[in-house]
Amino acid sequence: MSSKNKGKIKISTFYLRIVRSILKDPLALLGLLIVVCFFSISILVALLGDYILPYDPIKMDFSSILVPPSLNHLFGTDRYGRDIFSRILAAAPTDAFVSVEVIILSAIIGIVLGTLSGFAGRAIDEIVMRLTDIFFSFPSIILAIAIAAVLGPGVRNAAIAITATWWPTYVRLARAETLRIKSLEFVEAAKVSNLSSYQIVLKHIIPNILPTIITYATLDLGGVILTYAGLSYFGLGAQPPLPEWGSEVFAGQDYLVVAPWWPIFPGLVIAIVSIGFALLGDGVRDAFSKQFVSK
Repeated sequence: MSSKNKGKIKISTFYLRIVRSILKDPLALLGLLIVVCFFSISILVALLGDYILPYDPIKMDFSSILVPPSLNHLFGTDRYGRDIFSRILAAAPTDAFVSVEVIILSAIIGIVLGTLSGFAGRAIDEIVMRLTDIFFSFPSIILAIAIAAVLGPGVRNAAIAITATWWPTYVRLARAETLRIKSLEFVEAAKVSNLSSYQIVLKHIIPNILPTIITYATLDLGGVILTYAGLSYFGLGAQPPLPEWGSEVFAGQDYLVVAPWWPIFPGLVIAIVSIGFALLGDGVRDAFSKQFVSK
């Protein structure tokens, strides 16, 4: 068997052990179930929303204003008679898309700038690190709100605003891993073998920093959802009448006494999904740690 095939089998076995470790952890498994349900619902609603949603999430029904939770309306209705359960489901694809988009873009930017900073030399490292320091000098949610306010309300602009504040963490993470890995023996051997810096980064650095990036990204998805919900709460995300979890909480807060179900159920969904990502992220981190220790 060739060394290339052996490498593939070794990598496959490594990730199989990661999956098994997660499945043995009750909290990580609970987080995985929540995350799978979230993305499954998001995909189904995006593809078959008109067929599976109990009610039209946008259509008003003034004969059913502020109806409490019942068999007909599981989460009750809002002041326009719209079914809150349907609106929560209808908002899931947008939240899923924004969270994945922000994480992927932030991770790509982080890997490119982080490996460049850690591998290219002191001058570039100083420039990249000072740039990240500028972004870290502001609270991310405040900076995201400011950027979204300048760009204008909307899902796309909210995603851009969050990404603009999210990538510096991935740069720091990728840089730290690059500095650690480039001092290891196999990288030194690659340098002696006259491989170019590009080849070393592509073949040896990036594959070895990906587990850390993936682990952090899993933990980070819940944070993106919370941030996007926060922007929507301030009217900078999806615009009415389009449903969004954060804007539902904002719209229902004035009715907390007479119709508490309106803000409570969207808030619970935000909390449950965020906790699910946190539990899964903790499980992934622990699983990777166990595998690296066993090595």
